[in-house]
Amino acid sequence: MSRWLCLLAVTVLACFGVACAAPPRPVTIGVLAFRPKPETLARWQPTADYLAAQTRQPFRVLALTLPELEEAVRQQRLDFVLTNPGHYVYLTKHNALSSPLATLIELENGRPLTQFGGVVFVPAGRQDIAGLADLRGKRVAAAEVTSFGGYQMQAAELTRIGLSPVRDLDLLITGMPQDKAIYAVLEGRADAGFVRTGVLEALAARGVLQLSQIRVVNPHPAPGFPFLVSTRLYPEWPFAAMPATDEHLAQAVAKALFSLAADNPAARAGHYHGWAIPTDYEPVRAMLQTLRLPPYDQAPAVRWSDVAEQHWLAIGVATAGGMTILFLSFMLAFRQRQLRDRDRRLAKERRQLLAALGEGVYGVDENGLCTFVNPAALALLGYTAEELLGNDQHALIHHHHADGRPYEAQLCPIHLTLQDGKTRHLDEWFIRKDGSGLPVHLIVTRMDAKDGRAGAVVAFHDISARQTAQARDRLLVSALDAAANAIVITDAQARIEWVNPAFEELTGYRRHEAVGHRPAELVKSGLQSQPFYAAMWQTILAGRVWRGEVVNKKRDGSLYDEELIIAPVTDDDGNISHFVGIKQDISERKRMEAELQALATTDSLTGLPNRRHFLSLIEQERARLQRFDEPPATLLMLDLDHFKQVNDNHGHAAGDAALRHFANLVRLNLRRTDLAGRLGGEEFAVLLFGTTPGGALEFAERLRSQTEADGIQFEGGHLHFTVSIGVAQLFPDDVNADVAMARADTALYKAKANGRNRVEAA
Repeated sequence: MSRWLCLLAVTVLACFGVACAAPPRPVTIGVLAFRPKPETLARWQPTADYLAAQTRQPFRVLALTLPELEEAVRQQRLDFVLTNPGHYVYLTKHNALSSPLATLIELENGRPLTQFGGVVFVPAGRQDIAGLADLRGKRVAAAEVTSFGGYQMQAAELTRIGLSPVRDLDLLITGMPQDKAIYAVLEGRADAGFVRTGVLEALAARGVLQLSQIRVVNPHPAPGFPFLVSTRLYPEWPFAAMPATDEHLAQAVAKALFSLAADNPAARAGHYHGWAIPTDYEPVRAMLQTLRLPPYDQAPAVRWSDVAEQHWLAIGVATAGGMTILFLSFMLAFRQRQLRDRDRRLAKERRQLLAALGEGVYGVDENGLCTFVNPAALALLGYTAEELLGNDQHALIHHHHADGRPYEAQLCPIHLTLQDGKTRHLDEWFIRKDGSGLPVHLIVTRMDAKDGRAGAVVAFHDISARQTAQARDRLLVSALDAAANAIVITDAQARIEWVNPAFEELTGYRRHEAVGHRPAELVKSGLQSQPFYAAMWQTILAGRVWRGEVVNKKRDGSLYDEELIIAPVTDDDGNISHFVGIKQDISERKRMEAELQALATTDSLTGLPNRRHFLSLIEQERARLQRFDEPPATLLMLDLDHFKQVNDNHGHAAGDAALRHFANLVRLNLRRTDLAGRLGGEEFAVLLFGTTPGGALEFAERLRSQTEADGIQFEGGHLHFTVSIGVAQLFPDDVNADVAMARADTALYKAKANGRNRVEAA
């Protein structure tokens, strides 16, 4: 209602020609204040100022506690939200926040990270605690049970092995900061401790702790992750939009965040490295749900009738999605198994018919008159024995078809068996005494008496349940045929038994071409490694659902990206009998992700890596040099001399042409293993892998000479420019990439000071 009142007010003001317009409403970012509010505002207001400059709209930051932030979101007083991963899941559950626009890249001891985890540690001498299971009954120190990295991650790992963090541990809550939990363990007040990743290393760097004093329990090393860790890794803080936030504004904010360099004043003030393409927060939601933490702290009593009544529209939409398809696939396999079991049971009942008389049985003489009937037949038909014996059974129970057409006696299968002696098995329609119909399966066998007179025995059973199941199966198959996602069902040996039309459209293989083959024989591209498939098979053979992304091959040989779900189906004994695969073509989504990645890492004018991406690559090379005894690398800083005069005298178009020309000249001189980047303006950098300073000086002088002799043609004229170059070696013991950059920059300044158009070494 408030939104409609605002629109009405704007309309009225416009109609009366109000001359003075109100200033634009500032865009509001709500930030969770886990530190004092002034400190939170000081950290994040520079980021808001940066966004204001990039989007040309005013931005402001509100530092809010957990309850305040939840209330502000509920009242829709915010445009964007920055909070911890667990709280983001809570707000999304209750207020439908958008998917994250970006993930914060924190700086931990000078290292950029988009993920963090938890650590379980004990004193180095505690040999009685070898694994997580040994924590049962032990006193464990943690800062707060609400701490995501200091308690909840470790609690999730304990839950996965069957330990209750509440019942099986003797918790010692130390309060913040997390350093207190470490001191409690070292002072002997606790047997073990929980902290967030990076805390131990930070204390060690300050000289407060020696890592040899402690031992990590359940070490969980992750490739590229620099800290000790005992748990899975979870994404850092997400930056998300409110549901009502303008989509164009959200896109502009996301683009600005991705472009924010690590040396930007906003990043320095915020003590972070930058922003990354948003990661998957599903593990956070799953962890909170496992621990029964808000918003999953209550398990609602769900009835199908309530779901159908309250969420019928959502159920209808979800039917076209993967989860409903998975449910239908399970139902189809389950119903097929039920039918097979029923057929086996019925076959056994027929073999025991004369002894158990579990089915309806009656006999007729050569004239079709009933000679005997068993209790099961009487119960099914609703007659008494006196009403059937001696009477024409066809006239009583078999006189009409299911559609109401009269059934001629000479076409009755019982009459035909009496005539030709053949045993008949068929489905038929009987009429009960009350006039209702009864679908039955008949077995008619001729029986000749010793006196030569013919007769027949009729055994029948009710097939209403079977027909209902078959109708349901046809419905399930129709639903799977109509599904937009490709579905494939295989046996336990992964041989295809059934595919839907969406599978045919996705892969190009018709159903008859696919049945009997393994999916790997049809669509495997060879781009996934053997360990990848080994891990997939290990998951599904353990009875768990596997989800992942693969690159597969169509019938025409073209490749496509696919999101794949494989679910095992078990029989009554718990053995895997089938696999159900659900496939979705995500090629377009992957293309868009690649474009976003290129936007975040590439300079749009020259096509070279931008400053942020180039610095990250230098950092990787520095780390590699630390780990391996390999040839050194050399860094070059390049700056076009008097470039401002090119822009001033010839215009920015000429300047852009000169920058592109110089970038191409650098590319032509590089080896395939070398790297170049544009740091900003007319400043470039080159990283020469496996090159000594002497070799780098030769390369730099050659590039300087070509630049001086080259120049470009622009609008009929010739533009001439030169370049100054500073050369510095990248050492393995450099604290970070900025140290090497500073040496190269000093050498560049020396080249500028000595007259430009020259090469100087650090």
